[in-house]
Amino acid sequence: MGSALTDDVLVLRYQRRVLIVNLGDEIRLDIVNEPLLAPPLDEYWDLLWSSDSPEYGGPGITPVNTRGTWVVPARAAVLLTARP
Repeated sequence: MGSALTDDVLVLRYQRRVLIVNLGDEIRLDIVNEPLLAPPLDEYWDLLWSSDSPEYGGPGITPVNTRGTWVVPARAAVLLTARP
C-alpha cells in the first residue's frame, strides 16, 4: 500500500516495514494522520536503512523521529521496521 503525504513525500508499506521517500526539503509533520505510518500494536518504528548513509555518498544518517513530531530528512529515502 502507498500514499502521498505531500507533493514531495511518498510512503509505501509492506507488512512490518515502511519506506518513506522525500524528494524535497526536510519535512516536519506535527500530526501524522496516516494509517500507513501507524506501527503494529505495542511496537515502534526503528530505522533499518537510509540513503543518507555515507556508504551511498550521503551526509550521514539523520534519525527519523517517529514519536511526536515526525522529522523526515531532505532528499532521502528511509526504511523503517517494526520492533517490539
